[in-house]
Amino acid sequence: MGAWPSLKNRIVEALQSADGDFVSGEALAERFGVSRAAVWKAVSQLKAEGFPIVSAHRRGYRLAEDFDPLVDADGGIGARTEALGQAVRYFPTVDSTQNAAKVWLAEGAPHGAVVLAEQQTAGRGRMGRTWLSPPGRGIWMSVILTDGLTLTDVHALSLLGGLAVAEALTRFGYDPALKWPNDVLLDGKKAAGVLIEGQGELDRLHHAIVGIGVNVKAHADDFPAELRKTATALAEHGAPPRRLLLVRAILEALEAELAVYRTDGFSRLRARWMARAAFLERTIAVRTAERNLSGRFVGLTERGMLVLRTDEGIVEVASGEVLLT
Repeated sequence: MGAWPSLKNRIVEALQSADGDFVSGEALAERFGVSRAAVWKAVSQLKAEGFPIVSAHRRGYRLAEDFDPLVDADGGIGARTEALGQAVRYFPTVDSTQNAAKVWLAEGAPHGAVVLAEQQTAGRGRMGRTWLSPPGRGIWMSVILTDGLTLTDVHALSLLGGLAVAEALTRFGYDPALKWPNDVLLDGKKAAGVLIEGQGELDRLHHAIVGIGVNVKAHADDFPAELRKTATALAEHGAPPRRLLLVRAILEALEAELAVYRTDGFSRLRARWMARAAFLERTIAVRTAERNLSGRFVGLTERGMLVLRTDEGIVEVASGEVLLT
């Protein structure tokens, strides 16, 4: 499944492949060449971190019956795609799927490779913010793109990523809105976000990593107090789909959008993005690296730039953060 095979990771992988059956501590110890005490300690740490592991005297360990896996028993995703998600690394716990993707890139990851984690200990969002990633309660995923991109594509990838998540959620009965450039909202609160990291030179982009975080079953207590008024989870808006099914839907939507984008640019996708635009025709504030702006949000350009009608006239914004005034 994944690299960085810590004992905790290998134990979760073993329990997941057991398909709900108990696995004895002795069998795990023998399988991994460690003592039973080491297995017990690792399982205790996993439980403390929130992993739903059930212990039974003389029977061993298994994942709880309501455990909702991110990957199938073989460690794959099963997406109906040509490239995205056809190669997968799965981690029960990792510092960041973005970091794990960078390690895989250095080792020769193929285009479309996907990193998934049950938990991130140092997940991050845009502008250096922390992204809370409690175990088993969300989708924490990074998609590696290495095929024919340019530096000018990086901005559009945030929009495509958000649109892919929104379209996937729509398949399961949700009605998401899109907040420029990268947030997916349910009833005005953030349920998902996209982070783009890349590396290139001149006009060539060597790679881009599309980080996607979706709050599926997070509880209010999982969010710090300052985020509880602005963050939400799918479970607060109806019974959420199985996480694996949602991962598949996101990857299938993202691959389809990338195909359109490579052929026609963002212009053909703009109408679908605008149909879900949050705060359209409302007065918003936009914080950029150079200045703060205020105006009425009136649309997107064909390149995906935000269009504001301000007291000074029409202003196009390439990157920044949207705030309500």
